[in-house]
Amino acid sequence: MGDQRDESRLLLSRRNFLHATAGVAASGALAEMLAACGSSSSSNGSQAASNSVTTGPAKRGGTLSVAAGDAATSENLDPQRTWNQNHDFFYTPMVWETLVLCRQDWSLVPLLAKSWEPNTSSTVWTFHLRPGVKWHDGKPFTARDAAWSIKRLLNSKYGSPIYGVLSPVLHPSGIKVVDDHTLALHLNYAHDLLPLTFAQAGTEMIQDGSDPTKYKVANAVGTGPFTIKSFVAGQSWAVARNHGYWNKGLPYLDEIRGVAIPDPTGMVQAVSTGSSDVSTSINFSQVPTLSGTQATAFRVAGSHDVYIAMDTRHKPFDDNRVRMAIKLAMDRKTIISAAYGGEAIATSDTPLPSSDSLYPRGLGVRAQNTAQAKKLLAQAGYSSGLQLQLYTSDLVGGMVDMATAFAQTVASAGIHVQITQHPAATYFEQIWLQKPMYCSWISLRHPVLRVPMTMTTDAAWQETHMLHTPVDQLLKRAVSAHGQRQQQLIGQMLTWIADNQAYVCPAFPNWVFATKQHVRGLQWWNMRALDFSRVSLA
Repeated sequence: MGDQRDESRLLLSRRNFLHATAGVAASGALAEMLAACGSSSSSNGSQAASNSVTTGPAKRGGTLSVAAGDAATSENLDPQRTWNQNHDFFYTPMVWETLVLCRQDWSLVPLLAKSWEPNTSSTVWTFHLRPGVKWHDGKPFTARDAAWSIKRLLNSKYGSPIYGVLSPVLHPSGIKVVDDHTLALHLNYAHDLLPLTFAQAGTEMIQDGSDPTKYKVANAVGTGPFTIKSFVAGQSWAVARNHGYWNKGLPYLDEIRGVAIPDPTGMVQAVSTGSSDVSTSINFSQVPTLSGTQATAFRVAGSHDVYIAMDTRHKPFDDNRVRMAIKLAMDRKTIISAAYGGEAIATSDTPLPSSDSLYPRGLGVRAQNTAQAKKLLAQAGYSSGLQLQLYTSDLVGGMVDMATAFAQTVASAGIHVQITQHPAATYFEQIWLQKPMYCSWISLRHPVLRVPMTMTTDAAWQETHMLHTPVDQLLKRAVSAHGQRQQQLIGQMLTWIADNQAYVCPAFPNWVFATKQHVRGLQWWNMRALDFSRVSLA
């Protein structure tokens, strides 16, 4: 979530971004995916690449059932207030759409924006919106809707995680409606990667003049392939086919229904032997139980950041010697094996997996160093060790197991961790951003988007409360730079985070969802969601 540091790493060009997730289960339907987005006239997109389960021809009709393991009573129908898997990956992207979509190599594909381009200095970005798109109530989607949507993201009172990403670079007065289908964003400073912002969850477009905090089923209109049919927070939801969807021929399903099943075992059984067709993420220890059943595993490699946040307003986390001791005391290999069953990509306390081409060249993957951890603790005045309390929950598969394995591996350095498991339904209200030490998660994002969500001074989700650090300026300089210099600055920013930030991350696990074997066409878009627009039931 909440939706997730080393030397310079030279990369290709500023337009090629990075290659994030090697080893993803592949789809053979790349050209078919592009058709789902319309023709690609954008300078950034040609074919849409995403993870997919697809075999055989699509079949029209039918109802798909979703088993939601992390449903919460705090959920809502506000598409710009990202919350949990049930909200972010399921009903929200079925009903609402973003301007663009992002492949797993970070290149972009048109969605509600058919093309976009910067001026020569990257201080003005112009988006050309897709004509013929209508809201579920029949009104046309225009640049005024897009302007209203982006202005709301810049209003701090809504608590959008995108606020910390956008507010430094864009003022509401810089949002200009050129005509019905053209929007220009005049920036405070050059931002070479700005369009990436509008591919992530929480940037869904809303109707001009609407207030999503007051959305009910009757007035929650989007432009997506499905319309909202029913919604009971933390319990159930249902969507129905949008017969007026702009991408003709889609979706294939008549209806999708979701029901909360908070017990992880019960959720998996609902798919493997029961009437559910798809689940939210499952625990990695449960993957073998799918063998020989009606279900299979749908994977997205290294797709999310499951980590430990430490609030530096509380001792002992105000001392970087303690923070580094905790990082060095950890055995990452053991955690990957014990918590994730090997289904994860190691990292050294940086918000990127080590397989990523933006991962700092000089960092590597830290080995456990118990002697150095003890030395740092002694220097910080904790020669007799530490007693810590770590909160965790079954929010995503492996989070509880990660906390448990972490506690076991740091004990040899004299760091004794008491694990407190909290119910998923109230974790974000009672634990997240409130306790001194807790587990959190966020989907994999490009670092220029991930870092300002939780690690800069203006971050809406300031989990560590480390303010006015070098990260603020390094981020600003990185997005304004080009080519090799941009990659160097991103590397410096990530290096500082790895060596200083109150953020502990051993690895980026795969998303693993249980799906019935008759589910075809399920796809994944980086930084956003599962895509059900092309799903059919065999």
